[in-house]
Amino acid sequence: MFVASWRTVVGGAGLIAFTTLRRDRPWAAPLRVGWTLLGGVAVVGYQAAFFAAADRVGVGSAAVVTIATGPAVAGVIDRLAFDRRVSKRWLLGVCVAVPGVVALASGSGGEADPTGWAFAVLAGVCYPTYGFATQQLVMDRSPTSAIATVFGAGALLALPFAIGSSVAVQDSIRAAPWGTAALVMYLGLASTALAYGLWAIGLRHLSLSDTVAVTLAEPVAAVVLAAILLDEALSARSAAAMTVIVGSVYVATARGDR
Repeated sequence: MFVASWRTVVGGAGLIAFTTLRRDRPWAAPLRVGWTLLGGVAVVGYQAAFFAAADRVGVGSAAVVTIATGPAVAGVIDRLAFDRRVSKRWLLGVCVAVPGVVALASGSGGEADPTGWAFAVLAGVCYPTYGFATQQLVMDRSPTSAIATVFGAGALLALPFAIGSSVAVQDSIRAAPWGTAALVMYLGLASTALAYGLWAIGLRHLSLSDTVAVTLAEPVAAVVLAAILLDEALSARSAAAMTVIVGSVYVATARGDR
């Protein structure tokens, strides 16, 4: 809970600061309480559920279930909200990419913990939900302002949990204060504020289904970075799985019927 809540608080604050410096203040746009609250709750739910799942079944397994759940939920949201049917090629691409993701991460050693799997599915539901809320807010503000609105609401909701969890683990924080601060700042600013600012720009130009489908390539980036930066071995099986995933994401998101 400590990492999840502080990541949300720092990420939301970073996005608010960025939009303020650009004179694109979220509070200057019309107040849309419903979408803002939905997005904020989903942001907090995603962070809490994912880290709870990772604690129970391992990071790799939690990521696989979360990433695999997201596109299906996004397709349902697009269908219900916009009466937009997903294309046959999107369905084909996602159905082939998901087993590729599972194959790529099958060595993560996840445990058979039903609660952990449930948390991972919940995270997969929350992910496209706050994407949908952001997409609605983009109607009357910039993408960065929209994502700052959603994550700013999430930061306010997460702040009490962040303070409470800090008290609970204060001994651990005292043991490595600078390392803890660096971890929180990186997760908040780089992997949340920067990443979701770019993601919001994608939402302006793509459907929710396509945007979430593209994130199926996330494990590929993780494996490649691990091989380059951490000298982890890249097996033939991993290379084959990555090829399947990248090709399937292309099939799912490219235009046309051929």
